[in-house]
Amino acid sequence: MGQGLWRVARNQQLQQEYSEQCYLQRSERRRRMAALLNETPSQVRRTPQCHADLGHLLRARRAKEEQGFIDLDMLPPELSITILSYLNATDLLCKSTWGHCSIYNMLLPLGFSYRKLYMQLDEGSLTFNANPQEGIAYLMSKSILVDHAKEIAKFIFYTRMLNWKMLRIYLDERRDVLDELVTLHNFSNQFLPNALRDFFRHIHAPEERGEYLETLITKFSHRFCACNPAL
Repeated sequence: MGQGLWRVARNQQLQQEYSEQCYLQRSERRRRMAALLNETPSQVRRTPQCHADLGHLLRARRAKEEQGFIDLDMLPPELSITILSYLNATDLLCKSTWGHCSIYNMLLPLGFSYRKLYMQLDEGSLTFNANPQEGIAYLMSKSILVDHAKEIAKFIFYTRMLNWKMLRIYLDERRDVLDELVTLHNFSNQFLPNALRDFFRHIHAPEERGEYLETLITKFSHRFCACNPAL
């Protein structure tokens, strides 16, 4: 059983290393988008090619009979910002990228800027990816996160913008946040290997065996049993 869990964790680790190149590309794209957010809507709308691209994508969507609007991740940053400038939906961009922040549940002051919040969240994420403690401290200093393990765990759980290597280091140091992060998983009626893969997608396994890996497997086992009491 232990050997099997180790192999699943190690395979997940290799997949994460392979996807790191994609992460670097997303980081570059976020920097471009952050720069575009500083432009006025009139500046963005001067790109005529955006409208042609949008029409092409809409026709492709209808041809494939897809449901709902096009995922903005499919579009070039310039086109995404054009759409958002018409919708005035920078708040949607924040919440689709960072699914949970303490500030979402606070009473916001008059004239609050979601555009500014997006820039701060992006800055906090990039800082986290260089130094996790400083990144979390930055978000707290901007009142975006409350200094509580459960709030930090939810922030981590509902975003894909944090580097998995830095996240692993942070969770190893903050076991209270790790405990809260484990409880956010729901493994009810899941096949054990699938549940384990899902677990290690959010809480990344260390490269070598040791106390931390044993802790993760123990926490996973307890959570899996709690979600499936009939087993």
